[in-house]
Amino acid sequence: SQLSKREQELSKATEEISAAREQLHKLANFDRLTSLPNRQLFTEQLELLLRVCARGAKPLALLFINLDNFHRINESLGRSAGDYLLQEVGKRLVGCLRSSDVLAHYVNSEENLNVARLGGDEFAVVLSQLDGIDAAGLVAQRVIDKISEPMTIQGHELVVNPSIGIALAPRNGMDAEDLLRFSSAAMHHAKLSRNSNFLVYTDEMQATGQDDLKMEAELRK
Repeated sequence: SQLSKREQELSKATEEISAAREQLHKLANFDRLTSLPNRQLFTEQLELLLRVCARGAKPLALLFINLDNFHRINESLGRSAGDYLLQEVGKRLVGCLRSSDVLAHYVNSEENLNVARLGGDEFAVVLSQLDGIDAAGLVAQRVIDKISEPMTIQGHELVVNPSIGIALAPRNGMDAEDLLRFSSAAMHHAKLSRNSNFLVYTDEMQATGQDDLKMEAELRK
């Protein structure tokens, strides 16, 4: 009887330890607000996909997504409304990409590791084994159309427009941090563009950014 009781207690303790480990893993690797992978987990997944890309012949695309004028929602409706909006954007991203399977293939797609919230109103999507580079543009436009649909947040109808920067591997490099930096630069140029809400990274974009920093430093001196 005592052994049976000890066994039950040990089994219960083991379950509690497993649950605690799972919770710690989730806190360390997933965004609390949207339940999407955070920057750390997404970067690890991107590095894995880049190794797969290096062995194959099909390109990979990284989409860096930012919501235009998101701060206005926080300022006018409060941060809770902004949080609900970010959750809705996360859901739309995941749902939108599930319908894009004909364009790209995902690793561990059931866990949605191909979509992440990097922080604030910044999201990222990785598309691997693309049938062609143009497929990244088709997915980007689909994401823009989906996110731009009106949404009701706390009784208010809101419309947010995303800007997207795209970096390609191996064309733009094979390093995860470089691709994140390049796609971010392309996103900032897309914000300034009057012709398109998404742009593919080019070397001229990086050169422009470096020239701006150099000029600012010289002006300060």
